[in-house]
Amino acid sequence: MKKTILAKTLIATAITFSIGTVAAAPYDVIELGDLGGEQSFGWGVNLQGDVVGYANGPLLTEGGTEREFNLHAFSFTNSVISDLGAFGENNSFAFKINDSGLIIGYGFDIVDVDGNDSLQEFALTFPSSGPEKLDLGDGVINSRAINLNNANQIVGFGVINVAEPDGTEVRAFRGYVHSDTGVEFLPPFGDDQGTAFDAYATAINDSGVVVGWSEFLTERNSVGAKALIYNFSSEILEVPAIGGFENYPTDINNNNIVVGRAQDEDGFFRAFVYDLATETMTELPYINSSFRDAVANAVNDNGQVVGNTLASPLTVPKYAGFLYSEGQFQILNDLVACDSGWDLQLVNDISNSGEIVGVGIYEGDVRAFKLVPTGDPIEDCSEPDSDSSGGAITVYGLLSLFGLLMFRRRKM
Repeated sequence: MKKTILAKTLIATAITFSIGTVAAAPYDVIELGDLGGEQSFGWGVNLQGDVVGYANGPLLTEGGTEREFNLHAFSFTNSVISDLGAFGENNSFAFKINDSGLIIGYGFDIVDVDGNDSLQEFALTFPSSGPEKLDLGDGVINSRAINLNNANQIVGFGVINVAEPDGTEVRAFRGYVHSDTGVEFLPPFGDDQGTAFDAYATAINDSGVVVGWSEFLTERNSVGAKALIYNFSSEILEVPAIGGFENYPTDINNNNIVVGRAQDEDGFFRAFVYDLATETMTELPYINSSFRDAVANAVNDNGQVVGNTLASPLTVPKYAGFLYSEGQFQILNDLVACDSGWDLQLVNDISNSGEIVGVGIYEGDVRAFKLVPTGDPIEDCSEPDSDSSGGAITVYGLLSLFGLLMFRRRKM
């Protein structure tokens, strides 16, 4: 396929950075409940306000450490949280739900790989009968279903065997698009890069335009990541870099607005918004110029973007969820009631109705939340609320432990 590098126009002055007591439309916080444990993680939301995610199970004995299950996928519909069931090694994770209610994610199971038992990931769907393995064809291992559209096309990645020019086979990650007509695996960047370089798909809009990223060999002879747009014409489009060698798109809406995380010339990551139609790149600000790490995780069809920005030194990384809408950058903790008791740390999705889901700290526990816009006026939180800080608890550390930060993956 031919590839095209798109031009970029940077926007810096059009962004208003709001924090503290700056007025904005506030939200009600809804705690989504749990599956018997003290941790739950909100990950996806659809137009109807249905939420999916995962949560841990109850302890088997009081004061013990063993649980009935470590993590199960859940759905939250009509104010009720439901366990979506176990897969393989008594686990499952739900990432996204579309407007017709199709839920996707992944789970672990032990399978034979080259004659040895190996713990592998498998892309899943979640019908009412329980988790089912997504059919990606023979020989695909270590797969995840990451996102989907309202046509039930599912994207993600998995490890497949690919042929080198000399005929030998190697294992490499490839992004895929799964539909009723079959599975298409997406190529990496550049025909001259070598087949062993990995490629991933992370989102798809209702027109079937896919975003993902591919490893490539940089001018420094190191491995970088290029953000790509697969539009299934004659070209693979490249989202422009902002000075660094790593660029990870996370979502694309139906207006072909792409969001993600890109490395700048100093090696730090910042959230970006890229408009494919105008070829305009917008770099979003940090909450603090000393804490330089951020990602935009989702964008709805109204152009509202949500993500996370570093709010503490990286020695103990703590993040704050943000909303970027109509040129204004706002920290979500400022958009809820002053006495909510919540510390909204990680934000994963936003629906076309403006509802936001993510993970925060509430009463000392890691909890899934949904934010519902109310249209009510902002509260003046001039006095800091000591109960909403969450102490030293950080959601980021737990996601790292569970292997749910998906910018680089292992082949196995």
